[in-house]
Amino acid sequence: MFDPTQARNRRPVGSVVVAIVILCLSEPLAARPLRKRLESMRFAGAVAAGGRSFTTRHGQAEMETLRLEWSIPWSPRTEITLNAGPSRFNQPRSWFGDRYMNGNENVRAGGAGITVRRYFGLQSRVIRAHVELGSGPIWSERRVPAATSLFNFISEVTAGVTLRPWARLPIIVGYRFSHLSNGGYSSRNPGWNVSSIVIGTRIRR
Repeated sequence: MFDPTQARNRRPVGSVVVAIVILCLSEPLAARPLRKRLESMRFAGAVAAGGRSFTTRHGQAEMETLRLEWSIPWSPRTEITLNAGPSRFNQPRSWFGDRYMNGNENVRAGGAGITVRRYFGLQSRVIRAHVELGSGPIWSERRVPAATSLFNFISEVTAGVTLRPWARLPIIVGYRFSHLSNGGYSSRNPGWNVSSIVIGTRIRR
């Protein structure tokens, strides 16, 4: 026999199930416009970095870089960035560092590379964190470090934040660790390990 009391008791349970299904579906549906927007974006930017190497028996070097970047999305959280630009090194003139008081020299260089950037906190309009892994070749007018090679590779790890990420010109700041060496291309391969501060901006295209 049909019992109206039991039917009324079932209604709250059914309502709860429907509400849970709606909540589970609403987050992906709400995120879909943001996902499509992020996947369609292209960015052009400029990033400057400056820092010093750790001191070794070959002395200590300063490195400054300015890079133009072109970024395309791989996914809503991941970008592939192509970059190119000039660098400047201030390094000891001698393989032996300052042991014989030979002083330092300025060396100009240029390079290109590819970077993978991973973002965190996509929904924030105030700040967005990211990490980067990148590498590429670099050519210099004189040997870097001294008495090694004109041709080197530079590999980098960067951690930073983007301030006001949805603004027309957001600000990017971070810390970068760079390792420069010739990878055994030359018989001498001491390299430089450089800690740098990074600052830059970008524009959506």
